[in-house]
Formats: sequence, structure tokens, C-alpha cells
Amino acid sequence: MAFFFSADADGEAWRTNITGIFLGGTDYFQYFTINTAGIIATDNLGWSAGSTFTFTIKSNGYNDVVKTVTIPSV
Repeated sequence: MAFFFSADADGEAWRTNITGIFLGGTDYFQYFTINTAGIIATDNLGWSAGSTFTFTIKSNGYNDVVKTVTIPSV
């Protein structure tokens, strides 16, 4: 699963200030890789294909970003 965002200077500033990636009140930040410009990724943590999740991404100095993703069916 990956979240895509702007790789320009403001997008990168937002990315470097991320403090948490929340799902249902639990912070999954430690399970995400945010080293690539424009991409935040995880290995789905074993979530079932077809499942839909809504994440809230928090970044200091920015409004929260809410992303809803569906894990693709194989």
C-alpha cells in the first residue's frame, strides 16, 4: 500500500514533519517507509485483500491528511 503526494519542496517539508499515521486511534507510523520523494509505503501488515482503511496522517505545521485506501484483491 502506498500514499502518493507532491514531491515538490512543500510536499517534502510536509513529509519530513510527519509525526503519526493513525488508523482507528492507533499510530502505525513505525510500519511505514517515508524515505522516497512523493511516496509513503507499507507492506500492508497482513491486511486482507479487499479491506478498506481510512488513515489520518499528522504532520507538524500542516492540516491533517485523511487517506482512504482499499487493499487490492489478488
